[in-house]
Amino acid sequence: MTVMYFLALAVLTHDGGRNVLLGIPPSLIRGDFDLISFSGWLLMMAVPVLVDGCLLAYIGRIKLFVCIRFRNWNDWSTYLFVLCFFGTLYWSILQSAALFLNTGLHEALSASVLLLANNMLWLALTLTLFYLTKAASICILVPVFLQGGTFLLGEYVSFLRIWMPADWSMVCRTEKLWELGGTVAQYFGLSITVAGCLFLLLYTVVREKLYMEV
Repeated sequence: MTVMYFLALAVLTHDGGRNVLLGIPPSLIRGDFDLISFSGWLLMMAVPVLVDGCLLAYIGRIKLFVCIRFRNWNDWSTYLFVLCFFGTLYWSILQSAALFLNTGLHEALSASVLLLANNMLWLALTLTLFYLTKAASICILVPVFLQGGTFLLGEYVSFLRIWMPADWSMVCRTEKLWELGGTVAQYFGLSITVAGCLFLLLYTVVREKLYMEV
């Protein structure tokens, strides 16, 4: 899958070598954005969510055996969190590596920071949905829908762009490259704040589980 990811990224790197992970350049005309760039960006951003969702679905199928291995709910919850956390971190590192291959140092560093924070936001949402619903399909569909949906909402309602989670991952929509954008620090702070709130909700949900359902 790692090789396929890099191959897809190579195919989706276009417009004079611009890396799709830098985001989708803002348009002066409402809704007039590059659909190919949008599709490529969404594909690259959805991979960590899809991988985490598949891991959760697989663990759900072997739940009986997992129950035997882990003595209590907290151990099982910690195992899921660590597994998905390092999976997301792995894909974030791959994204950073892809950025450094054909992007300037400063731009690649800024983009890597934003992508890591944004990926953690979607991880927090994915895990929270899983613990609330136990449905891996919902854990995948809702975050991917929000990734694409918040971008489209920001495109058509311009004053909301700075508050859209999709834009928080795009270095090309920061203040340095676009006068209507926020700073890298603002986008990073927003992603981390939302992720922190979701992880707090996740912790509350896990704490309320007195035993593991079999």
